[in-house]
Amino acid sequence: MNSLAAVLTELTTSGEFPSSPLHVLPCGNISDTALTSLLRETSCQKGCSVSERCDPCQHQLLESLYKPPGEALLLWAGSSECLQVPESLVPPYWAGSAVVLVPPEGLSCVEALSQAIFTKAPFPLCLKKRGDVYEVWRRITFSTEGIEVRRIARFEDGRLDVTAAGLAASHNLNGVNLRVEFINYYPYVFCPNVLSNRTCVDPLLRPETSIISVLADHLNFTTTLQEHPKRVWGSQLQNGSWHGLLSSVVYDKADLAVGGMSVTYSRANVVDFLREFTVVTSVFVTHRPSPLAAYLTVIAPLSPRSWAVVITAVVLVGAVSALQRGCRLDLAMMEAYTVIVEQSLSRDITALADRLLTGVWFLMAFVIATMYTSNLTSFLINGAPGVPIETMDQLAESNLQLVASQSNKMFLEWLDERQGSTFAALRRKLVTVPKLTTSFQQHAKDHSLAHVFEDAYFEYALSNTVIHSNGTLWPRDIVVSKDTFMPSPLAIPVQKNAPYRRHMDHVILRLIDTGLVKKWLADALFSLNLRAFRANVAACRRNRKDCRNDGEERQSINMQHLQGPMIILVFGHLLAIAVFILELQLKGFQRLGSKLRQWVKRVPRTLQKCFHAPRNGKKVSEKNAVTKDSKIESR
Repeated sequence: MNSLAAVLTELTTSGEFPSSPLHVLPCGNISDTALTSLLRETSCQKGCSVSERCDPCQHQLLESLYKPPGEALLLWAGSSECLQVPESLVPPYWAGSAVVLVPPEGLSCVEALSQAIFTKAPFPLCLKKRGDVYEVWRRITFSTEGIEVRRIARFEDGRLDVTAAGLAASHNLNGVNLRVEFINYYPYVFCPNVLSNRTCVDPLLRPETSIISVLADHLNFTTTLQEHPKRVWGSQLQNGSWHGLLSSVVYDKADLAVGGMSVTYSRANVVDFLREFTVVTSVFVTHRPSPLAAYLTVIAPLSPRSWAVVITAVVLVGAVSALQRGCRLDLAMMEAYTVIVEQSLSRDITALADRLLTGVWFLMAFVIATMYTSNLTSFLINGAPGVPIETMDQLAESNLQLVASQSNKMFLEWLDERQGSTFAALRRKLVTVPKLTTSFQQHAKDHSLAHVFEDAYFEYALSNTVIHSNGTLWPRDIVVSKDTFMPSPLAIPVQKNAPYRRHMDHVILRLIDTGLVKKWLADALFSLNLRAFRANVAACRRNRKDCRNDGEERQSINMQHLQGPMIILVFGHLLAIAVFILELQLKGFQRLGSKLRQWVKRVPRTLQKCFHAPRNGKKVSEKNAVTKDSKIESR
């Protein structure tokens, strides 16, 4: 039986029409009997839905046609007015629903599918009944010959005879020209030759332009590469419209856009992104601080936290040792310090607990001494490096300003959404500039600024700045933060529901798996990095002050290198002399105090002799005479 439902079933079975939920839109003069018969005979494996009859159904048709992908539309048109939708009402992106059309009487499938409503409908079908035979027509979406409609099948006697199969699933775009807009964003896209009409001539082979070139070869299409007038990726304005590079894709001024576009939730709502070809993270960069003063080389090998740990360990080991041995705390701490400076102990260790404690302390002291001496050796020759700003917390506590590009809306929004005192301090430090690369070139040697870059773009900006400075700036002069933030996938945006997206994703996935995207990115940076290195070498040959120590020249240690240890030595000697003088003074005060105490004890006796001498003088003399006579007689 040759019915409309049977034709749809055979088209679905042959793969020419998707087996998605079917939505029926009856428009114009459609009888209830015919509509009920269609639904009764149609095999709706995933469900069917029917709209109320309408005429001319412009808004209902647009709503059904531009639904998200995943639903099929059967448009049963009872009159030609059902297909006449003003172009101003047609959205500027691709329709999401697969379409099969039943045209009105007197209108051929060629005429019906040539209507403006089907311009952005991917490969729509049309079913035209001629007697007991159904003819199946399809509009070729990608054609260089204007509007092209082909008959692809006949349905007769319950059998579907397909003469042109797989047109909708083909990856061949038949040589159509796709409009591609770009902004120069190294290392992903760079075109040095742009004509007055904004057309790029001979772009350099960079990752995104190379991807477009491979896609064009595999999918058989050509491109027109035009530069966007503003160097803005695109964000949504308060009135809901879009501006920048993304707006060209949103409003059908371009089919694709390249220039290091980040994938965000708001952008993904208005365009489709191809498979991301890389993921970038943001960093902040600062100029490396100057080396510390020479007298600080002795304490610089260990951080303040490490010094606190060492001092605490010496005190604790000394206290435990003093408790075990029952000796003075200062003597036990002196022995703990002796172990750190790799000197022998002044006593024998016999107790088991004392041996365990000393053995563990020996191991820890060996690690501490090795760390200290290795760093000290380097610092004595090259000087102690200054403490770089490498984390968000350090940046928030410093006096550096945070510089970001005005067009980097993603970072500005990300920073506004962060909570905490650290990000509040960073927001107060934030300064925006129109051109980040220019600011970095002008202030690369400034110790008061921190610039925010994407990691790959920073490599380009650094090499370009080195060349701009004639090689006087070296890459090692710049500190890249250890903290990375705001990871962002980069992808190429295409129009919403673009039918070639799936084929392009497959090609890009193969490029990523084979490592070609990484190679193109490395190649783009290699040539620029090589030019920067040559500029450094040339600057070093012109002036030795512009060189960096690379180990070719050996320096002997002089008194300037030993300034720090000599200061500590002199300070220690002065402190010892002061303590020695203080001890002498204390001993002198002790002798003077003992003499004063003796004199105080003699004062009462002297006073007693003075006051009682006249009254007892005679008795004393008589007593002395008797004593003298007794001694003579005894002799």
